[in-house]
Amino acid sequence: PLPHAWPWFPVHQENLEEMKNAVNVCLRCNRCHYSGWPQNEEICPIYAYDQTFTYSAGGLMYLARALLGNLTDYTKELSELVYTCSACRGCDDLCVILRSVNPDMPLSDIIRLMKYEMVKRDLIPDKVKGTYQVIKEKGDIPTGDNGQVLSMPEKIESDSADTVLYAECIHTGAQRDIYRITLNVLEKIGKPIGLFMDGGCCGSTLFDYGFWGELPGLVDTKMEKMKDYQNKTFLFINPHCQEFISNRYEKIASKYESIQGQHISEILAMALKDGKLKIKENGKVRVTYHDPCMLGRGL
Repeated sequence: PLPHAWPWFPVHQENLEEMKNAVNVCLRCNRCHYSGWPQNEEICPIYAYDQTFTYSAGGLMYLARALLGNLTDYTKELSELVYTCSACRGCDDLCVILRSVNPDMPLSDIIRLMKYEMVKRDLIPDKVKGTYQVIKEKGDIPTGDNGQVLSMPEKIESDSADTVLYAECIHTGAQRDIYRITLNVLEKIGKPIGLFMDGGCCGSTLFDYGFWGELPGLVDTKMEKMKDYQNKTFLFINPHCQEFISNRYEKIASKYESIQGQHISEILAMALKDGKLKIKENGKVRVTYHDPCMLGRGL
C-alpha cells in the first residue's frame, strides 16, 4: 500500500473517492473538447477520433462518477478507453467547472488517477504493458543503432560548460535520431555543452501511465545523480521530461535540489536572433510547432 498522503499529488487517498465532489459537477457542457466561439475547434484528440461525448475528458468524468456510484465496474474495456487519453492538457485549459471545486486538480490528473486505479487492478492495455516493458528493460544507458552510446561532437563537448544536455527517455531509434540531429545543430551554433545520460525514464511516462508506486525511488535516484549539476542549466529536447522534472520532482523527491531548465526551442530562437544560425532562402523559414501539450501548456 502507498502512503496515506502523497505530498506530490493533490489526491490524499489511493482511490477516486477524493475526487467525488469534483467529477459530480461536470455539466456535459462540451467545453473540455471545443475551443471558444466562433472557431469551435476540436481541441481534444480522442474526441476528434470518435466524436462522441464518451471519447472526451467530460465523458471520462462521467465514467469516474459511475465508478464512484457503483454503477459500473473496472474492466479491461474501460481501461482501454481511459488509456486513450494522451494527457495533452487541452481540457485543463478549457474546463473551469471542475476547477471551481478543486482548483489544484486538472482533468488530466483525474484521468491519470483513473489509470492508476487500472494499474492497481492489473487492467493495463497490452500496448501500455509493452511500452512499460521497454522502459524497464532499457533502463541502462541507451545505445544507438550501431551499438554505440549517444556521442557528443568534439567541437562543443565540454565538462565545464554551463549547459548540460539532458539525454534521457531515448529508448527508440526515432528519439535517438532527434538527439543526434539536435547535436548537429548545436555544433553549428558552436555552443559548448555537457551531457547527462544515465539511461532509463525520467518518470514522466510512468506518471502518465499510472505506475505511481515506482516514482519515489526513481526520482530520488535521478535527483542524487543530477545534484552534481546544480549550478548548471539542463537543456531539454523532450518537453515531457522538462515539464515533469520542473513541476513534479520537487514534490516527489525526498531531498530536492533546485533545477534550472531550458528548452531547445529557446536556444534555437536565440541563435537565429544572434545570427549564429542563418536562414539560407530569402531570410525566411517555415517552422512546424509541435507539442503544445507540455511545452506550451505544461511549461
